Amino acid sequence: MFADPNQLEQVLLNIAVNARDAMPTGGTLTTTTAIRRRDRSDSRSASWVNIRIHDTGQGMPADVKARAFEPFFTTKPRGAGTGLGLATAYGIVAQNGDEIAIESDPASAPPSRSCSPPALSRHRRERRRGT
Repeated sequence: MFADPNQLEQVLLNIAVNARDAMPTGGTLTTTTAIRRRDRSDSRSASWVNIRIHDTGQGMPADVKARAFEPFFTTKPRGAGTGLGLATAYGIVAQNGDEIAIESDPASAPPSRSCSPPALSRHRRERRRGT
């Protein structure tokens, strides 16, 4: 895995804090990892580590989910949050050429949210360098 450990820690911490805040009466936070591989037509394949963070919080309505990664967007009362946690996570992941996504279904029983920030693969790092 070719990811800056400090940046990866920041992403995981920001997502975990957001999940904690979504579970004000308690809940479960689960982190799983998996190695993913995609075969490419140019005979090179790409492998990466997919990190999935799942919580049993309230879930995000579609309008909140659509804005979740916007800087300074928060659903917390004034003075209770900066709205920078998920925006920072998004920025770090995007800067490394990866993607981050939120899956959320407030109507499920129990509601759940998952956030997946994949870490850099060697192929992606080489592609960014132009090699």
